[in-house]
Amino acid sequence: YSFVENWPAVIATADRSLNLSPGYFYARYLKIGALMRSGRVDEAKRELAIFTTRHPDFSEQRVRWIPFANKAANEFLIANFELARSAM
Repeated sequence: YSFVENWPAVIATADRSLNLSPGYFYARYLKIGALMRSGRVDEAKRELAIFTTRHPDFSEQRVRWIPFANKAANEFLIANFELARSAM
């Protein structure tokens, strides 16, 4: 859903994933970006705080490693997440 910019669907899907596995980095990562793109900055900041607590050694290299055929996809996801970091 991220690549078609369906932010409500990204958030809902991430929430379902996080209900099953609260430590799943990718779901929370996508959710943070979707919240920012939706203008829900305060919620994104709260999720980012949870993310950094659960994944203190996180590096964007982890997202760059995802084998999308088009590396612009990786950059798009990273940019969404970085919106939240820059808002802190």
